[in-house]
Amino acid sequence: MSQDLWPTNEISKVCTDYRTGRGLEANQIPSALWFEREYGLVSVADMETYLETTEVFLNNSLVFLSERVASQLNSSGMTGFKLHRIPVLYPDKVTRFSVCFHLLEFSEKKETVLRDATERCRPIYKKRPDAGYELPMNLDGRDVFVDRSALGGVDIWFDPMISGHQFVSNAMAKELTNLGLAQAFRLHQCRFLQS
Repeated sequence: MSQDLWPTNEISKVCTDYRTGRGLEANQIPSALWFEREYGLVSVADMETYLETTEVFLNNSLVFLSERVASQLNSSGMTGFKLHRIPVLYPDKVTRFSVCFHLLEFSEKKETVLRDATERCRPIYKKRPDAGYELPMNLDGRDVFVDRSALGGVDIWFDPMISGHQFVSNAMAKELTNLGLAQAFRLHQCRFLQS
C-alpha cells in the first residue's frame, strides 16, 4: 500500500493500468483519500453526509464501494476482484471520516466481445485496429455481442481489446442489481449471436 495520501484528483495517475486490466502494484494503492476544500464549496458536514449515504463512487476509472457493498460482494462467492479498504480523511489529512470505502480492483482479462458482430464497436485508430477498440459510453439495450466464453471464469473482467468498459457475469449483474446498484454500475446486458 502506498505510504502517500492521495487527493482524489490525483488518482488519474494509476487509471491507465486500472482500466486496461493490468492490476495495481502495491505502491499504486492509496493508504487514504482525503477531502480537499480548494474552493470551499462543500463543507466537512456535507462531505460526511455524502460519504454516509453513498454506496458507490467513481473517480476517473476507479470504483470505490461502501462498507456494506464491499461486505456483500466479499461474501457472495464472486471472483475476479480484490477489495482494498481505504479511509477517507478530512482536509487536515489526519482526522478520519467515520466511514471507509473499498477500492474495487479487478484485473482479470477475457477477450469476449465479438467486435465484427457489434455494430458500434470501432477501432480506436482506423489504421491500427490491433491497438484496441472502443464502444460508445451511451450503450442502449443489448448493443454488444459477446462470445459464449463470457459464461465461464471470473465474474468481473476487462476485455483487453476494448477500451474503458468492464464486463460482469450474469451472477455478478444479479448481485449488483439486488444491491440496488444497476444504475451506479451502468449495467447493460450483452447478448450472444444466434446459433
